[in-house]
Amino acid sequence: MKNKLKIINAFVLSAVVTILFIVAMTMLAEIRPIIKDWLKITFSHHWTGKGILAVGLFLALSLLISFLPQETKEGAVRKNLFLLFLVSVAGTLVILGLYILETFRFI
Repeated sequence: MKNKLKIINAFVLSAVVTILFIVAMTMLAEIRPIIKDWLKITFSHHWTGKGILAVGLFLALSLLISFLPQETKEGAVRKNLFLLFLVSVAGTLVILGLYILETFRFI
C-alpha cells in the first residue's frame, strides 16, 4: 500500500508542477511572441509544443519523485490532492483572465 501511495503522490505533485508550467508558458507565449514563435518552429504548433513539453515534464518528475527515498503518508497525499485542485482552479482562472484582458485589449 505504501508503494501505491508514493506513486500516487508522485503523480499528483508532478501534475501540480505541470499545470504551473502550462499556465506560465501560456502567459509567456501570449505576452512574448518570440516564445510562441519558438514553439511553432520547434513543434509545428505552439499548442503541440506546450503539450509535448508538459508530457515530458510530467513523466520526468513522476519518475524522479517516485524514486526519492522518503515515506509517503495518506494525509500527505490528501493534502497534495487538495493542492492539485487549488492549482487547477487558479490556473484556469489565470488563463481565463489573461484571455479576457487580451480580448478587450487591456494588454
